[in-house]
Amino acid sequence: MVVSILLLAVLFIAGFINIFVYFPTKKFYAWIQSFFSKTATTTGESR
Repeated sequence: MVVSILLLAVLFIAGFINIFVYFPTKKFYAWIQSFFSKTATTTGESR
């Protein structure tokens, strides 16, 4: 049981490292900002 939890934790951390290695941080932040700006403009237009 403990071994399986440790393996899941290692895979989870490795997944986060994989995301940050393969996604350049500038493109990742720009994608997040564009997503939030689209939601902000749609909520602003509906008012």
